Amino acid sequence: MGRRRRYAINPLGYKWDHVNLTYKIVQFPSTLNKGDTERAIAAAFRMWSEVSPLSFRRLPPAQPADITIGFYTFNHTDCWFSPRHPCFDGLNGELAHAFLPPRGEIHFDNHEFWILGRSHFSWKQGVWLNDLVQVAAHEIGHALGLWHSRDVRALMHPNATYSRTWRIGQDDVWAVQRLYGCVDEKRQCEPWARLGFCTRRRAFMKRHCPKICNSCFEPLAVSSSPSVRPPHIHTKYISEGRVITFRCGLNSSKPHLQVSWYKDGELLSDSVPGFKLLPRQELRVRATKFSEGQYTCLIRHASRILRAHSWQIKLKARRVLHSGSADFESVDDLFEAVGELLQEVSRDSKDDEDIREICQRMYNTLHLDEENSRGRRQVLLDAPIQLSKITDNYDSGLDLLPKLLLKRDQNSMVNAKKLEKAEARLKAKQNKRTERDSLNPTGILVLEEASASQASSKKETRMESSGKNKSYDVRIENFDVSFGERVLLTGADLNLAFGRRYGLVGRNGLGKTTLLKMMASRSLRIPSHISILHVEQEVAGDETPALQSVLECDTTRESLLQEERELTARINAGKGQGTEGDRLSEIYAKLEEIEADKAPARASVILAGLGFSAKMQQQTTKPDLLLLDEPTNMLDVRAILWLENYLQTWQSTILVVSHDRNFLNAVATDIIHLHSQRLEPYRGNFENFMKIKEERLKNQQREYEAQQQYREHIQVFIDRFRYNANRASQVQSKLKLLEKLPELKPVDKESEVIMKFPDGFEKFSPPILQLDEVDFSYNPSHCIFRGLSVSADLESRICVVGENGAGKSTMLKILMGDLAPVRGIRHAHRNLKIGYFSQHHVDQLDLNISAVELLAKRFPGKTEEEYRHQLGSYGVSGELAVRPVASLSGGQKSRVAFAQMTMPCPNFYILDEPTNHLDMETIEALAKALNKFRGGVILVSHDECFIRLLCKELWVCENATVTRIEGGFDEYRDILQEQFRKEGFL
Repeated sequence: MGRRRRYAINPLGYKWDHVNLTYKIVQFPSTLNKGDTERAIAAAFRMWSEVSPLSFRRLPPAQPADITIGFYTFNHTDCWFSPRHPCFDGLNGELAHAFLPPRGEIHFDNHEFWILGRSHFSWKQGVWLNDLVQVAAHEIGHALGLWHSRDVRALMHPNATYSRTWRIGQDDVWAVQRLYGCVDEKRQCEPWARLGFCTRRRAFMKRHCPKICNSCFEPLAVSSSPSVRPPHIHTKYISEGRVITFRCGLNSSKPHLQVSWYKDGELLSDSVPGFKLLPRQELRVRATKFSEGQYTCLIRHASRILRAHSWQIKLKARRVLHSGSADFESVDDLFEAVGELLQEVSRDSKDDEDIREICQRMYNTLHLDEENSRGRRQVLLDAPIQLSKITDNYDSGLDLLPKLLLKRDQNSMVNAKKLEKAEARLKAKQNKRTERDSLNPTGILVLEEASASQASSKKETRMESSGKNKSYDVRIENFDVSFGERVLLTGADLNLAFGRRYGLVGRNGLGKTTLLKMMASRSLRIPSHISILHVEQEVAGDETPALQSVLECDTTRESLLQEERELTARINAGKGQGTEGDRLSEIYAKLEEIEADKAPARASVILAGLGFSAKMQQQTTKPDLLLLDEPTNMLDVRAILWLENYLQTWQSTILVVSHDRNFLNAVATDIIHLHSQRLEPYRGNFENFMKIKEERLKNQQREYEAQQQYREHIQVFIDRFRYNANRASQVQSKLKLLEKLPELKPVDKESEVIMKFPDGFEKFSPPILQLDEVDFSYNPSHCIFRGLSVSADLESRICVVGENGAGKSTMLKILMGDLAPVRGIRHAHRNLKIGYFSQHHVDQLDLNISAVELLAKRFPGKTEEEYRHQLGSYGVSGELAVRPVASLSGGQKSRVAFAQMTMPCPNFYILDEPTNHLDMETIEALAKALNKFRGGVILVSHDECFIRLLCKELWVCENATVTRIEGGFDEYRDILQEQFRKEGFL
């Protein structure tokens, strides 16, 4: 192969800074034993060490290494780092992928069948058996800094793992030597080398690399580069982390045209990380240092290029200056912050002096230091200075530098005004830093922020600006929502009809709370005449009375009253301008229109229904769009039943996030399902949604299987008559028909949630845990329990219900021994080991560290794999385990709390509101796991579905005692309904 035909791709300089690399294997496959896996990985590394100066040494999993290798399932870390490789796709799909240096991780799909030997299809098992050595060698090339080759004979070709290519080719050798140099021909043979091995190796290297290696490292000509240069290159400066979409043109939708995307001359394929090819021939790129460069789209017909588009992505330096401008004390600080970035984006190669000059101009523009921006001329001293003689006559605390730099007959002059300005500027800078540190104390992590983008409609914009849009329906079309680097919604549509009540459901961590926050903050465009009220999932408490908190939710009333107070105070002070009286008349008219005087009475009835007090019978405020995020959390059964009846009479639009099945069945008229970065609407309540969803999945599966059989039928015909001249026209027509068929996508099914509580303990005989004639009170004037007698054993499944403030959590603490009874006896078995889940479990978690670090801090002495396995048992796997706990969703924090609670393997669980923040699938999995648990369970919960799935006994906490209800939850619900009728709430 001649030098002009080298196809190796230069990976933008990402490589290791040393040649003695280390690797470790942290997880092994389930289909291949540990010994064979280690030999296969070692053989793959040996293939690269034989053609390069690199050497590889394996380390234990606990030690840090350059390259980390693991076998993972579909739900692992990559969904947070690379949008092109979100996760593995199961059997017979993506085999493995790797990351460039310095990350250097290699992930293999554990669902695949791995073997030692040539890859082939097993008719007996019905699956592909994949050669681990071949696939590992390909991925190791990526981990060393190589991208895909265009040479079909190269091991780094994208389809090498599906072909018979299992040796390193000449193109691979040139690529790795391009980065790390040639093999030293004078290097001595290793002790393990066989006879003649070094001779053959040196002969091989002599053919592929000249003796003077520097002369062979010329710029490579990539074969996949466009054949013509695009006429115009559009340069786009965008901020790091933003997502930009390129569109190739309208003609690209025609089936006879071929569309290709290139980055810096390299063809973008499905296996190149960092990019996402969309339908309609669009390319989505997230702006990072890795994705900077020139992107080209070519539209071809046969071999002729019809159209070419080209874009250049460059990162903005403004964000660096904006975030750190207060910390630039000199030009050197600014050069250190943005010098490297300016060097990268410059069209021509500039040296450090040119970049420093640019930084000097930027520094002057920012007005950081007027005196230093003018520069100083060098001062020629009149005579040599002996520092030892001068310092003898001065105190050590004096600054000698200004004295040493004075010329003869030159007096030291100080500009008092400039000195005052400099001191004021320094003081303002220090105050700004103090204020910033107070807002973000040391040790508190700054979390990533959510962002939203939305397609604009000129028609809606004109109607909004002209005030003609009077509809109260909410239509948000073609919008994206992301949280940091993670994309939550892509091309989603949300339509809310006025007067309907929508339930938003989905797994934990998919973005339900973020979507509501984007709507409440109007980051997603909602007509300005539609008023919004957002009740958040987690609200910080203060000393504001409950009634005043409800009144403050009516922002219109509060703003009018505030303006009325200001105008009255201005008139009383004699500072009026004569227009205050007219404005006060308008304010009084608006207050009368919204019945502001009746607001306290309307607020009281809401607090009465939620268990505060009972006074009046109307509502506080009627927003056009009510957003509720987990409204049933922290509410007792009585308050939930009242809230169901209250929302059923709501006249405007409601969008509620809830994981309570019965609450959604009672309240929702429609269900919106969030999954796979999209929103799917369903008519009816939650039960109807489940039926339609199940039937839709069955239909999709049948359609997928039918289309797959049809494709296989056509492919069999093509394979049978491919080389038959008489059937050539029929084969060509079948090929065209196969190409025109829609893309075959498997049914997107949500993974099953599995939870398991450790039960490796021996059972012991009762009594296990009991209270006999217990009295308890926090103060003598108010007795919480009087004569309380309850008991539980290892077979108990007890649920405690009652109004908030009745003493449910207090009773749990007495059972655990955290609170001592005033009178009576608490008896606990000597082998009893209690695991406690607090209602406010988030307050007990260190939010500044990861879940793995949290377990290691609480239970030291175990390996990281053991901590990860414990977290994985509760759905906190992959990248979630190493993210800060503060960045997790409410349900994911609850799972971390479960993992922490079960780490010591208790034999009795006391759970206080364990279902708060958990999605429905996790609630069902929790109920199944507790049913299989061999120990006892006492819990406080107000989730009706969870109670019915788990509990065998129902205790009602009221009137300073605990009563057992024989009829279970149905009887308790009937009792509450009867109480509502008597009190007039129904």
